[in-house]
Amino acid sequence: PYDRPRIWIGGSSDRAMLRARAHNRPWFPSDVDLGGLVGRYASNPPAQAAPGAPAAARPVGIWVHIAETDEAALADATRLGQVDPARPNWPVSLIGSPETVVDKIEDYRRRLDPTHLLLRVELPGMTQPEVMRRIELLAERVVPRIA
Repeated sequence: PYDRPRIWIGGSSDRAMLRARAHNRPWFPSDVDLGGLVGRYASNPPAQAAPGAPAAARPVGIWVHIAETDEAALADATRLGQVDPARPNWPVSLIGSPETVVDKIEDYRRRLDPTHLLLRVELPGMTQPEVMRRIELLAERVVPRIA
């Protein structure tokens, strides 16, 4: 449906967001918590699309640490150096069981209304079976509930 690839400008800072706006491109944030994203979009919303044009893209990238239980997901995220055990819900990651991940995605949907979610599942140090299990949990137990 597009004659050229869609280009998003990434970055986690306010300057990155303003750079994207200056070039009339969607900002692709990563490593920004949900509250920070909501605040940034409220203070500097993208330009309104022309009548009849698709709405402006609002992509978001999120690390996902998913396992059968919340405890197993937190242990996995901790093992991979993605979370501080003293801070059990790292704000830029979705950590938990499939049910918890669905709830957190729905929170993003309610508060931010993203047009795209890039769910990142693979980190250095993971085995291929670990990566595949995360993908399977997302495909079988998360996507059917949010699609």
